[in-house]
Amino acid sequence: MLEAGNPVTVVCDRHGISESTFHLWKQKSDEAEEAEDRASPFFGFSERVRASQAIAEEKALKIVWDAAVGGRKVTKTVVKRKALVQDEPDPDWGPGSERRRLVMETDRTLLEEETTVTTYQTLPNPSLARWFLERRNRKDWGNSLSLTGEGGKGPIRYRDEGKLDLGKLSDDELDHLEKLYEKAEAGAGAADEPGADQG
Repeated sequence: MLEAGNPVTVVCDRHGISESTFHLWKQKSDEAEEAEDRASPFFGFSERVRASQAIAEEKALKIVWDAAVGGRKVTKTVVKRKALVQDEPDPDWGPGSERRRLVMETDRTLLEEETTVTTYQTLPNPSLARWFLERRNRKDWGNSLSLTGEGGKGPIRYRDEGKLDLGKLSDDELDHLEKLYEKAEAGAGAADEPGADQG
């Protein structure tokens, strides 16, 4: 199922095991492979999982690649059937009148067939080519967000504009700021009291 591209969750549900069991088996498999314990029932499990997932990716990538580069030959066959018609007297229209009547297959009359076969090559798909490049080489082709400082070095410098550097204020300015803060707090407290906003 992994070769068909199914995620681990689907494979686990299909086989009636939990994801934690699957990951435990993989862990035991990795440990057995590292210890070269070929007697372990888990030996080779992780390798088979990786190989199956790689096959699924290879199949999908081939489809994307073929569509991206184009040039694939496609043959389209169109069959048009035409019913033959014949003129014959119709008694409902009086003597000598003729009306066209459809000749059906039930009358054992062959129908005309016109078969058109068209062969063409698919065009390259630039969006799929870009998709491939973005994932293969994100640095050069991807739309990425840089989380480093200038020139790709060091951490990002962050400045919180909402904080004040109180060290730059004088003692008088700090006293004034403290009084403003107390006044604002008292106003907020009064507003929280029941009936504070009433008349």
